[in-house]
Amino acid sequence: MTSIPFPKLVPETYRWHKSATHPQTVQRRAIGTEQWVGIKDENYKGQYDNFVNATLKVQREQDTISLSLASLKSAIAAALVELRFEHPESAGTAIWDEQGPIVQYTPPENDEEALAWAEASIELWPTAQTGLGVRQEIGRRRKAPGSAFTGHAKSLTVHVVADVPADDTRLVSGASVDILLHMNHIFWDGISSRMLLGSLLRKVGEHANGKQEVKKFTWGDEIKNVSEPILDASKADVSSLGEDFEKARGEFVQSLFDFANSWALDLKVEVGAPATEFQAFTPAETSAIVQAVKSRLGPGYTISHLGQAATALALLKLNPIPDNVSGSPPIIMPLPVNGRRYLKDEYSQSQYGACQAGAVVQLQDAKSFRVDDNDKSAVTAMLERISWISKEQYDYWLSKPFQMAVNVSKDNFLASFLGSNPQEPNPKVVPIFISDGVNDRFISKNITSSAKNETLMTVENVAFFTDSYAPGLLVRMESWNGTTSFGVSYNDGTYTAEQATTLLKTIMGYMLAFTQ
Repeated sequence: MTSIPFPKLVPETYRWHKSATHPQTVQRRAIGTEQWVGIKDENYKGQYDNFVNATLKVQREQDTISLSLASLKSAIAAALVELRFEHPESAGTAIWDEQGPIVQYTPPENDEEALAWAEASIELWPTAQTGLGVRQEIGRRRKAPGSAFTGHAKSLTVHVVADVPADDTRLVSGASVDILLHMNHIFWDGISSRMLLGSLLRKVGEHANGKQEVKKFTWGDEIKNVSEPILDASKADVSSLGEDFEKARGEFVQSLFDFANSWALDLKVEVGAPATEFQAFTPAETSAIVQAVKSRLGPGYTISHLGQAATALALLKLNPIPDNVSGSPPIIMPLPVNGRRYLKDEYSQSQYGACQAGAVVQLQDAKSFRVDDNDKSAVTAMLERISWISKEQYDYWLSKPFQMAVNVSKDNFLASFLGSNPQEPNPKVVPIFISDGVNDRFISKNITSSAKNETLMTVENVAFFTDSYAPGLLVRMESWNGTTSFGVSYNDGTYTAEQATTLLKTIMGYMLAFTQ
C-alpha cells in the first residue's frame, strides 16, 4: 500500500477554531470515523444514523408527580439544556466543503433560545407503536419527497413513545415508555450514544417533579466543554509515528481491499427502508455461555471471541462453499472497536463524539472451516479454533499503541476515496460482528425522582442499532441486566426480516452449542 499518498496526520488541522464567517461559532475539520460516515450524499440519506432505544416501565403513580408524555417532554427539555452546556456536541451542526464535513457549534444567545432548541429536539408519539416501530416510520418518511425527515439528521433528536391517546394522558403504573434517541453518526458512536442516554435518564429523574425548572447558564462558556480533538487526546504522539505505523496502516488498508474477495452472503440491491431484528438469550443461557468460554478457552477469552467465531460459522452455513469452487476464498471480517483505550487517562472514560479504532479477523482457506452440524464435538472444536484465531488477531491489532491513529488515517483515506469514487451497491455482503459490551456501565436501571427519592421508572431494556440504505449486515451483541442480546441492522430492500432472524438464530445456536 506504499503507493497510496496518505495525508499526514497533523493535529492542528483538526483543532477547534473560530469560524471566519460567524465569530460566535467554533468549528473543526471532521476526522476519522466522522469523515467516512460524513460523506455528504450518504449522510443526507441517513446512512449509518445511530439509534438507541430505552424501554422504560412506570413503577407507580405518584400523588405529587403526574407522568405523561407532556410532562416527560418538560423534564427532558430541562435535561437537554444542561447536557448541551456539559456536552455541546449534542447541539452540533455540520457543513460540507470540497474536503468533506466540518463540525460546528454555535452557543445560544440566552436561556430562552437554549430551551427552544431543547423543546424542538423532542418528538412525542402517542401511538401503539414502540420506539422500534417509530424508527421504521422515520425511515419510510425519509424517502417521501418534501418530508421533514429528509436531509441529514440533526446531532440529536429524542422521540418519546407511549401507547396513550394524547400527550397529556396520565401514564399509569406498569405503562411502557420508549425513549428513542436518533443521532447523526458524525457526532456520536455507539459508546457516546449510550453515555448520553445514561446522562439524560439520570437528569430526567432530577426534573420529573411536575414543574419545569431550567438551570441558568452563561452561554458561550460551554465552548470549553467541547470534546477534545482525538489526535490531541491520543496517548500516541502522531508527530513521531514512523515505519512501524506506516507498515501497520498499509497492512490494515490492504485487508479492506482484500475484503472484496471474502466469501459472503448474496443479497439483493434494491433500496428499501432501514430495519433491525432482535433476539436475546435468557439470563441462564448468557451465564452458561460466559462460563463455557472461560472453562473451554481460558480466562483471557470473552464472549466476543465466541460471537465472532459463531458469526463465521453462520456465514458458512447460510451460504455453503461448494466443493467445485476453485481454490478457497478467505473470510475477512473487519470490525470497529471503542477507541477510547488509546486516549490519555483524563479522556478515556469521558470522551464523547465518535472515537473508534478497528481490527480485522481473517480466516484463510474458508473451506477448512466447514463443519458438520450433526457432529457436536466437531462444532465445538471448530468454534474453539476460530475463537483462538479471533483473539490472536484482535490482540495483534489492538495491542498497537497507535492503532487509533491507524484507523483515523484509514478512515480519512476511505472517505476521500469513496467521496470521489462512488461505488455501485455490492450484493456480496459479509456480516460485520460488533461487540458493544455491557450497557449497564453507562445506564442506570432506575430513574429516581430527586425530589422524593422514589423510583419513578425502571429501565427494562436498552438496544442500539444503525440505519442502512445499502446492502449490509451489522450484527451487534450487547448486554443489559445480565442478558446478552443480538440485533442485525439491514435494509429491507436487500434482506428480509425472516432472513435476518435466521442469521441471528444461527449465530446464537452455535454459541449455545458451545455450552453442551
